[in-house]
Amino acid sequence: MDQWNAPTSYTDRTHALLDYVLARVADDDSVDILKGRKEQDWYFADLTGPVKDKIKNLTSSELAVELARLERDD
Repeated sequence: MDQWNAPTSYTDRTHALLDYVLARVADDDSVDILKGRKEQDWYFADLTGPVKDKIKNLTSSELAVELARLERDD
């Protein structure tokens, strides 16, 4: 959380955390409803699969990463 709360730009924070987050995020094959707060949030969601997640209040200045892009062999 220190990196996310750092006094840097949203772009700098998401780039700094990308590898860390991508190694840990996975789709659970259920519908999830994601809701952020007032400031910029970063969402990881299944937006194109048969069981789509829902993001409430997504703004044009926030990132939503499609979980299908993260599929990897374990």
